[in-house]
Amino acid sequence: MESSQAAKYGGCFSGENTVLTSLGVRRKLSELQIGEKILSQDPTTQQLIFSEVILFLDYNPIERREFFKFFLLSGRTFIVTANHLVLSGTFKKYRTVYAKKINIGDNLLVSDSNNTIVEDSVVQIKPIIKTGVYAPLTKVGTLVVNDIIASCYATVDSQSLAHWAFLPVRLVWNIKQSLFRFWSIINKPVISWSNAPTSVTSGRPTGVHWYARMLYATANYLLPSHLYQ
Repeated sequence: MESSQAAKYGGCFSGENTVLTSLGVRRKLSELQIGEKILSQDPTTQQLIFSEVILFLDYNPIERREFFKFFLLSGRTFIVTANHLVLSGTFKKYRTVYAKKINIGDNLLVSDSNNTIVEDSVVQIKPIIKTGVYAPLTKVGTLVVNDIIASCYATVDSQSLAHWAFLPVRLVWNIKQSLFRFWSIINKPVISWSNAPTSVTSGRPTGVHWYARMLYATANYLLPSHLYQ
């Protein structure tokens, strides 16, 4: 069963879901590291790009959580919690909705073998309970999980509002990366800015990230009820 904190704040994926890294490697979410670049959708251009994972909004390998498993017409599947935002509609006209509001026959946006965005229909939805919850946050606020395009956010029913709220986190990440590159250049002058390595962190605390927990708690008082679950 879900913990009270998870039910209130959490929206995430099962660890067996996979993402595609910029190195061309399929990585399980349970094995994904902060600093890796994964396939995502740029909200400005609507094109697929590789975006850095800057933190985990929720990370708990041993927690049992209620999920929905979606089966698509193409044979694709993915496992996500009820309050997580996914992209539904067509490439020209889509919206982010809670996973629990997706119905059989609805279209989800997916990445095909050429890394272009196409539509795929939901043919079955199955509630399941799994162990392990993972919610990576990329710089662009989206990610492609099992070829299915999804938001990094949950609980707040607005992709743009949620992404704006995490602006301070992205600023801190950019500053840290700039300092890291600067330090690398001082110590190894032959390394250019473009080739400077990106730090990858394997250790991280479990549970909902403190910043996300603070935002969700604040949203409970500031946002209208239709935007907050």
